[in-house]
Amino acid sequence: MSVATPQLQKIKDKAVINDATDSFLLLNGKIIEVGEVAGNIRIVNFRINKGVLSVDSEGDKVIFSLENTNLKFSEPGSSIEEGDITYRTEEYGKRFTVSLDLTYEGFDITYKGNSELKVLHNGLHKIKLENQGFDEGSGKTKLDISLI
Repeated sequence: MSVATPQLQKIKDKAVINDATDSFLLLNGKIIEVGEVAGNIRIVNFRINKGVLSVDSEGDKVIFSLENTNLKFSEPGSSIEEGDITYRTEEYGKRFTVSLDLTYEGFDITYKGNSELKVLHNGLHKIKLENQGFDEGSGKTKLDISLI
């Protein structure tokens, strides 16, 4: 039983990564939709069963991280790009942290109007995406993310 437990956990964590990928694809599609016209608003339901979702306003990206897992998703320290999602595995002692990120070079992302890091934990989150128009200064579309 003690040998099977780590393998079962790896399978469960792989399912978490697969679910996060599906959710990221949906979120990415909505962000692209919102970015098309100033004033556009979309609501996205995002469920986190395990791991955390971070809105990184400074880096204009959204990151999902699964920490302290036995799952070695990819070679530690190297990134894998699959479409718009970048996957990365980092060593965490004898375990790993797997992250997925979506980076938006054409958007100036804020959280509730501020440039800050917002971390979301387990649960169902209603995420509001709002196109606040084009910013001449940065040359980017202002995208505000908030929770409802």
